[in-house]
Amino acid sequence: MDIRTGEYTTPQLQHIFTNTYNSEDSLVVFRTFDRLRGYLNVKNGNIIIPAKYYMVRMIGDDLFDVEVTYDGEHILINSKGQIVG
Repeated sequence: MDIRTGEYTTPQLQHIFTNTYNSEDSLVVFRTFDRLRGYLNVKNGNIIIPAKYYMVRMIGDDLFDVEVTYDGEHILINSKGQIVG
């Protein structure tokens, strides 16, 4: 929620996984109530990777390893959701 306007900047989220190892990092994993995950910029509220994956993990600059099926199929995507590699 934007504390200045009182408006929500994201859909309702079940959990935001904060990065306790690097408090300067603005990208964090979030989970929705349907248990899917994505990436969120906590400084501005923008969703970088939509919550449509069973697991998400940043593995480099603009490179994410995502689990697309419940049985563990993984793909690599960039922050625009485009499949890479």
